[in-house]
Amino acid sequence: MDQSTVADRVEQVKQVFMEAASPEEAKQLKKYFRVAPGQYGEGDVFLGIRMPKIRSFMKDFKDLTLDDLDLLVKNPNHEIRVFSLLMMCEKYKKGSKEEKEEIGELYLKNKEYVNNWDLVDCSAHIVLEHRIKKDDPLLDELSKSQSMWDRRIAMLATFCKIKKGDFEPAINVALTLLGDKQDLIHKAVGWMLREVGKRDVALLKAFLEEHIDEMHNVTFRYATEKLSSSEISKLKKKKQKL
Repeated sequence: MDQSTVADRVEQVKQVFMEAASPEEAKQLKKYFRVAPGQYGEGDVFLGIRMPKIRSFMKDFKDLTLDDLDLLVKNPNHEIRVFSLLMMCEKYKKGSKEEKEEIGELYLKNKEYVNNWDLVDCSAHIVLEHRIKKDDPLLDELSKSQSMWDRRIAMLATFCKIKKGDFEPAINVALTLLGDKQDLIHKAVGWMLREVGKRDVALLKAFLEEHIDEMHNVTFRYATEKLSSSEISKLKKKKQKL
């Protein structure tokens, strides 16, 4: 690391993003991420930079510190927050046990800025992996939070375990969130259940049959996306009888 200060390095990142900004793209992204009053992304600010471009900047800032990322994740510009979270993920993947714990704590300290679905989805399943264990209350706390984004973090964080064949965390969080009122939670629960089903279809079917009466239609649709039409029809008939 050179002798530049945290403020210098953060300013360098911000300058790169400002130079890449596109007002036309920003208009499209604002619509896509629902930033109008009353929508889930209300008030978020976009520069108009797509994900591939954001990722391309990462190679030029490999030496950013956690102090740098702590400032960047608080930035009002959505794309800079994305960048900070992606950098946390890269550091986490290469970090020691102690470094992973430090990154996880940094993430949780700043989770109020992880406040749109793409921010959650690109990060939660990576930087919280060390916290997804039976004796850790984190998932329970997040899944019962008043914050929709905390609840989505809880659901998406289980993806790391799903990929390794451990479905219990996802099933437990899904059970907690089945009665949620928010569409983005319905989708997250259905998505993670679908991922479970890709690896254990019998478990998915058993879960659906047992809890179909508690499940929002969006969750059901997402969860059954990979099932055959006949399997879906059979489950729908069961739901209609309830």
